[in-house]
Amino acid sequence: MSPRRRAWTGLALAAALALGACSSSGPTIFQRLGTTVRDTLTRPEAPAAPRERTREELNAIPYATIGVRPPGRGRAILIGLVQNGDYVDYRDTVNRSIRMLGGAVAATEGLFYDLQGVRYDTDDPVAHPTPLEDWPDQLYRSYQFNIREAEGFIVTVSCAYQPVARETIEIVEISFDLMRVTETCSNQRRQFTNTYWVEPDTGFI
Repeated sequence: MSPRRRAWTGLALAAALALGACSSSGPTIFQRLGTTVRDTLTRPEAPAAPRERTREELNAIPYATIGVRPPGRGRAILIGLVQNGDYVDYRDTVNRSIRMLGGAVAATEGLFYDLQGVRYDTDDPVAHPTPLEDWPDQLYRSYQFNIREAEGFIVTVSCAYQPVARETIEIVEISFDLMRVTETCSNQRRQFTNTYWVEPDTGFI
């Protein structure tokens, strides 16, 4: 895995995984995950203390990882466990999870409102890496949430992109020369903005 694909950020970087099946006679995947987290991400004197991880620690983890910081909570580190086609599921030992499609979040659990799924069109450059010059002017997405007393809550928005500036950013001790792109999504009732750092030539986020 290249250093760029080892990088992790609160937005997300997806990576292809090759994972063996669990043996009924051996440790479960969550037992192996627990051992990996314990051995590579904690200090003996304070195993539960949240702290920033070093590049050396992250490189020692034998799985792709994503770091997230849920609103009002400490950082969580999720490890890639399952790949199904182009989707990769990242999870920790307390069942917080993110499903990624390319650079796009496709589902979440246990982080804030549970996102059940997103409808991404085939020309959506966040879900399907596309050179920046070929990004569409506008597209539509539908987000479905699992919210108590609002089963099947769906939000459909139109999204437009705006390249902002070429920037050098650091992701855990490695610097990258990227284009910062803002994505503004809205409908008649709501509006939100996402920020991506993109490799212009490949569209990798």
